[in-house]
Parts: sequence; C-alpha cells; structure tokens
Amino acid sequence: MSKVDLSALRPRHRRFVEEYARDYNLTAAYKRAGYRARGHAAEANASRLHRRPDVAAACAAVHAEIIAALEDRAFRRAPIRIRGLGWITPEGLIRR
Repeated sequence: MSKVDLSALRPRHRRFVEEYARDYNLTAAYKRAGYRARGHAAEANASRLHRRPDVAAACAAVHAEIIAALEDRAFRRAPIRIRGLGWITPEGLIRR
C-alpha cells in the first residue's frame, strides 16, 4: 500500500496503521486490525495504541505520503478516484 517502511512494527501494529490510513477512525482500525475489546475499551485501547511513539510515527509517515500523492495529482490535474463516490475531476465534477 505504501512506500513507508512499516517492517519495524509488530504485525498487528502494522495492520492498525494500514487500516487507520483507510478512514482515520482509530476504533474501527483497531477492530479491523484484529484486536478485540468490549464496550468502550476499543476506543481507549485504540487511542493508547495510537499514542505509542513507533505507531504514531508510522501513522504520520503514511499520512504524509497520502497527502503528497494527492498534491501530486492535483498539480498534474489528474482525476482522483474516491471509493463510493467515483472520480473527481480537476474541475470538481464527479463522474461515476
């Protein structure tokens, strides 16, 4: 998915970072990464995991890579595909 080196992370931490980059929802990423928790424990544990220095740095690096890719596409004026919406053209039009 990304050019950022996530190999230093544990497998579940790596999966959490990848899932977090999908929608920036900590709790959902925590659950999709394979962790289990009842009630609000998932929210608390996801927040705690995201505060770990190695995980936080990986999330920031992946986010920076996504932003750079979007800026590059905007500079080249290429359409961007958003899942569920379709293609957004440089003029702001949505094509399905």
